[in-house]
Amino acid sequence: MARTPMDGTIALTFQREPSYFDSNCVLGRNHQTIVCRDMEQNGIVGLGTRSVRDMYVGGQVRKVGYLSGLRAAEHARKRGLLARGYRFLSELHDADPDAPEYYLTTIAEDNTVAIDNLTSGRAGLPTYHQLSRLHTLVLPIRRTPACSKLASMANCQIAEARDVAAVIDFLNESGATQTFFPHYQGIDFEQPGGTFSGLKSASIAIATRNGKIIATAGVWDQRPFRQTMISSYKPVMKLLQPLLNAWSSLTGGIHLPAIGDPLNAAFVCFPVVSVCEQAVFEMLLQHLMRIAPVDAHCLLLGFCDDHPLLPFAQSLSRSRYSTRLYAVNWSAIPASVVGPGAKPYYLELGCL
Repeated sequence: MARTPMDGTIALTFQREPSYFDSNCVLGRNHQTIVCRDMEQNGIVGLGTRSVRDMYVGGQVRKVGYLSGLRAAEHARKRGLLARGYRFLSELHDADPDAPEYYLTTIAEDNTVAIDNLTSGRAGLPTYHQLSRLHTLVLPIRRTPACSKLASMANCQIAEARDVAAVIDFLNESGATQTFFPHYQGIDFEQPGGTFSGLKSASIAIATRNGKIIATAGVWDQRPFRQTMISSYKPVMKLLQPLLNAWSSLTGGIHLPAIGDPLNAAFVCFPVVSVCEQAVFEMLLQHLMRIAPVDAHCLLLGFCDDHPLLPFAQSLSRSRYSTRLYAVNWSAIPASVVGPGAKPYYLELGCL
């Protein structure tokens, strides 16, 4: 993972210190990592992860797979690893007694090489059906006092341990109206080792009205076990970095870290507003910024196309990273997933 950066204007490496396998807790309880090993050098030259979890589709809980973490060493990328890796994935799928109907995956919009290779259908690769786009929005953290006008909309408070069960019930009730929203259980919030490892109840904000939860979100710091590191900048970006950072200091924007430094960001997890009121969502985000880790510089928030909260979230962001969302299978994708009635799609950004 550390040796295979994701190329781009800003090249990133996704590191998993101190334990790659412990970091995969975010994928749920059912996950497998496929490795391709160079038998002469006895070293890993490729890997990918297959995971399966319960998600809402058409208001019902279904098994849905997710393919992630596809990496290949540069010197090994033209050895047919992709075709062999997907054949092995197909074997794992066929051997699974409770296999999902299909898998989801995301590919960066500007990664044209990966899109061309993976969606080509060559060499027995499965069919990739584009469903939507997932936008990762970068919001600078501004620790402002609570706005009295917004406070009149609802009561916003930090969750306590006793509130977690009610939060789970709210998420499942609201999530059932979105496609691919995870079906959560108490075990997902157990510490350590649950899906939301490191997320304390004090990092969850709840908005209530008349004693009923109407919105919730958490600020999830994954840096102790999952790190996003700056690998390199393209020459123009490297030249402009000091100027951009100076401008960010003046405008309250986001600083570009030095090469080799981490992106000091926290994820916004399960941002759900049952009534989709912009003011309630704004109040929730402000509350998250006040309780975010003191050394975090920005929040990462993810929404798919057509999500009702996306336009407002985009208005607050200083940067955006877009990926294409695909359904992947060797056979047809169910109409309930690809039809217009499936929207809005939802992916839990910190669990990808």
